[in-house]
Amino acid sequence: MAFLTKLSKASSFGRACLTRCMSNIPENTVYGGPKPQTANQRVTLNQLKQKYRKGEPITVVTAYDYPSAVHLDTAGIDICLVGDSASMVVHGHDTTLPISLDEMLVHCRAVARGAKRPLLVGDLPFGTYETNTSQAGPFCSGQVLVYHDLLGMLQHPHHAKVTPKFCKQYARVGDVINKALLEYKEEVTNGSFPSPSHSPYKMNADDVNGFFKELEKLGLDKAASAATEAAEKMDTAHNAQTPRSPKETK
Repeated sequence: MAFLTKLSKASSFGRACLTRCMSNIPENTVYGGPKPQTANQRVTLNQLKQKYRKGEPITVVTAYDYPSAVHLDTAGIDICLVGDSASMVVHGHDTTLPISLDEMLVHCRAVARGAKRPLLVGDLPFGTYETNTSQAGPFCSGQVLVYHDLLGMLQHPHHAKVTPKFCKQYARVGDVINKALLEYKEEVTNGSFPSPSHSPYKMNADDVNGFFKELEKLGLDKAASAATEAAEKMDTAHNAQTPRSPKETK
């Protein structure tokens, strides 16, 4: 970095190198930023016991990764269940049997980073302990649904066949996701994405010309020619998509 700093002071090519280097440093994002903070503390077993005694229903939803855990945290869900249903809705298996304990631990760690309020419960894979659960309709102490099921994230016919009949689908997120992916594919195919508005890294003309000259000094004439052509195409595309002022349109 010290070398690039000195080089940037010596030539426009150096400044271009420094700009390119710095563009590799990611901006702050919700993924790498601070952990989500909620106003309330973690839900405890005692709090759930009080809700049970008062006859207040307990809400439970599954989560398998950081983003879904943050959504549950924000919604105020009581219990965040890292279910072995991840075997089917995340890993694509036909049943919950194939998922391993190590795989479940990966999901549990990711969810723990995102859910700071709900009580966290992690499933153990099939065969690690004996359990017997049953559905009691609206008269049980709480309800649990799979995140992907209640949001309608998976619209494949196979998934529709194995979705439990007791699960209510509150949205059809899968349709929205599919539409967005098709639109993304179409824009990439026809060249409309990424557009200049989605290409924020731009060198000024002096730095660009300095870069071309440095390539020529190194004997890289073909590279310089290709870079020049690419820069001209980018400028043409940018000018074509930049709104013109009323004075320019007259």
